[in-house]
Amino acid sequence: MGANLAHAQSSSSQLDTTTVQTGLAVQGPMEYDRSAIYKDTLLHQWVQGALKAPTPGSAISASASAQWKRVTANEEGYFEGERLEGGYLYVSVEADAPETVLLRASGHVQVLVNGVQHAGDPYDYGWLRQPIRLREGTNHLYFRSEWGRVRVQLLRSPASFSIARQDRTLPDLRVDAENSPWGALRVTNATDAASRSLALRVQLGEGAPVTTSLPRLPARMTRKVNVRLPTTRPDTTGTVPLRCELIREGAPTTVLDTLRTTIDVVEASETHKRTFRSDIDGSVQYYSVVPPASPDQTEGRPSMVLSLHGASVEAPSQAGTYAPKPNTYIVAPTNRRPYGFNWEDWGRQNALQTLRVAEQRYDTAPQRTYLTGHSMGGHGTWHVGATHPHRFAAIAPFAGYPNLRAYGRPGEQTTGTTTVEKQVERATNPSDTYALARNFQQHGVHIVHGSEDEVVPTAHGRAMRNALGGFHKDFAYYEVPGAGHWWGSESLDFPPVFDYFAWHEIAPPTEQDTLRFTTANPGVSARSHWAGIEAQHHPLNYSTITLTQDTAAGTITGTTDNVKRLSLRLGALNMPDTVGLSIDEDSLTVQNPDTADRLFLGHSDAGWTRTEAPTPDQKGPHRYGPFKSAFQHDVLFVYGTQGTPEESAWARRKARFDAETFWYRGNASIDLVPDTSFAPSAHPDRGVILYGHADMNSAWSLLLEDSPVQVGRGRVTMGERTVQGDGLGTYFVRPRPGSDQALVGVVAGTGLPGLRAATANRYFRAAAGFPDLFVFDADMLLGGQSGVQYWGYFGPDWGLETGDLLGPSALR
Repeated sequence: MGANLAHAQSSSSQLDTTTVQTGLAVQGPMEYDRSAIYKDTLLHQWVQGALKAPTPGSAISASASAQWKRVTANEEGYFEGERLEGGYLYVSVEADAPETVLLRASGHVQVLVNGVQHAGDPYDYGWLRQPIRLREGTNHLYFRSEWGRVRVQLLRSPASFSIARQDRTLPDLRVDAENSPWGALRVTNATDAASRSLALRVQLGEGAPVTTSLPRLPARMTRKVNVRLPTTRPDTTGTVPLRCELIREGAPTTVLDTLRTTIDVVEASETHKRTFRSDIDGSVQYYSVVPPASPDQTEGRPSMVLSLHGASVEAPSQAGTYAPKPNTYIVAPTNRRPYGFNWEDWGRQNALQTLRVAEQRYDTAPQRTYLTGHSMGGHGTWHVGATHPHRFAAIAPFAGYPNLRAYGRPGEQTTGTTTVEKQVERATNPSDTYALARNFQQHGVHIVHGSEDEVVPTAHGRAMRNALGGFHKDFAYYEVPGAGHWWGSESLDFPPVFDYFAWHEIAPPTEQDTLRFTTANPGVSARSHWAGIEAQHHPLNYSTITLTQDTAAGTITGTTDNVKRLSLRLGALNMPDTVGLSIDEDSLTVQNPDTADRLFLGHSDAGWTRTEAPTPDQKGPHRYGPFKSAFQHDVLFVYGTQGTPEESAWARRKARFDAETFWYRGNASIDLVPDTSFAPSAHPDRGVILYGHADMNSAWSLLLEDSPVQVGRGRVTMGERTVQGDGLGTYFVRPRPGSDQALVGVVAGTGLPGLRAATANRYFRAAAGFPDLFVFDADMLLGGQSGVQYWGYFGPDWGLETGDLLGPSALR
């Protein structure tokens, strides 16, 4: 069922291309959601080493009735149909001899190639050209599909190393301004060995070239790499030729591939793109900016509008919707990709870094910063606005849905029904806009929605109107009569919204002021104005403070819920030298430090007392968990090489699979390092993801020697608890020793079945819930939550006994 590579069916761009025309398809049984818990019968067979090539009419398993059926691609090469809506496509490929080819497939979530996992192209970008190794004879490829449309092509490439022609991240150059920006290109290593001697030599026009040495490029992998562009100061608009040469450094230098393209040159007053390096992974990201219509120094520092794009929209199109505004910069960040992370997780982080970069570059007034967006960007406006209410004077969601997990159920909050679901789902609490809704009291809100919206039902806007109407004194709601999801440029560039923004500024605290703030994770959002929630009694349950400060009386009174450590910035309140505190009916007197320093209070059974500033090794806003938060701080992946051949192969492939997926979904650029090359001093203060257990990854002893959770061959130990077997998979997170901010994330298993069970990288799905610690057996892929062994959250000191950890007894 598939193709024979001995006969190429077409030729394109000097590559022999084979389009697979026949295959087998099956629908289910599998269940995937935004959670660490999932089911997949076919993947379970792979985990157990029992996956066999299907035949027409055969059942997917002995316990399932779903059968494989023949399917044929259409004229465009796509397999389509209901069977591929939450199903698998199987194709076989015959090869006359072992060889490496490029897989260009699209429409799938992921693919197994002779048992090796690779990332998919679910949004059908057509970007993927993944080097895959075919063996002589029959090769088996399984494509998991969600949307019912998959195309499979195989390309023979004569080049061992190449520069991709698509997926470039490049800025615009500005006339009469010195430009020395970063860009990023995708480079492919189609050989069987890692390369350490590659570089990109870049030339703009007739200028002098600049060479950037590239990081280690693993075997049979494509990755995005950063490149420094030559410094230039163009004097005319238009385009400038850009020549990029992939070279092997040494004597003599060898040119491996050449890319010729152009880069745009625009007036500094025109809408344009700018790049910056991400704090998350060191990759190059970009944003588009609409400069002010008429800069006027007499108007003071300019204001800023942060505008979040919708699904499938990119920043230039978002920015292009706006006409320039007086003394206002309109900045459109990216969600790391056109779909990205729905402005949650790394999308939210990218938006906030863009805000910081733009504020510094344009010297905007922080008290006149505003947030808006359309559709998915409207959701981002709700999410970011609720999470960081102190950063914005007003927000304006257009056609936005408040909750991602409740997208089809306007007005609903999502809650699990079982003990496992409720505990695991706590990791998604920062995404629940309704639970954070009272944070909107800290700024103005202007909701705009089309009355006939066919994409995001108008009920979403009405639900938030009703929610805000119960407590908010400064919000507006406008339903555009007869308008659908998009009704032209005014779907974003809406004059009443900009008038509303102009009426709002972030005001300093008054003599008597009440601050109400809720967070689910201090590592995501901890502080608002002059108070902060630094730590929780029950991690990732909601925590709330309601505090009233009275400058004349020199008092702060109020209540808290699920707050273990609280901070106050008294220097921002113009308080007297002595301040009286009454919190949860506990009274104490403190001296006002009269500085920007924070005063910390701790809560215990004895009540509230003043404490010293917490040390970095405690949980706090600097690092808090859960597991997904390890993927930041210039993260790198370290895979184990000291296990059995099968275990070491799994670690190398899993790290590559995660890097491919993070690149596709988040425009990421990840360094992959074998454990034998990892030294803490050579990679200081970086987030680290370890692949493999302690007996196969030598970096384990360098980073996790003191961890209360230990994973080795045949066992998982959690304090005094030990679970044995070779089919246990594990994800967990710990603070990195020697760093005040970085984390270590662990993707491990107790043997080959457990390692394989941990392969599915659901953590790259937006708002997917993964706790601090998650231990499961391979049978979770069949039984779902019944296969979960231990799960929960470490305590404020990163301890097991001080946290919320549940195990099998909780299921009884």
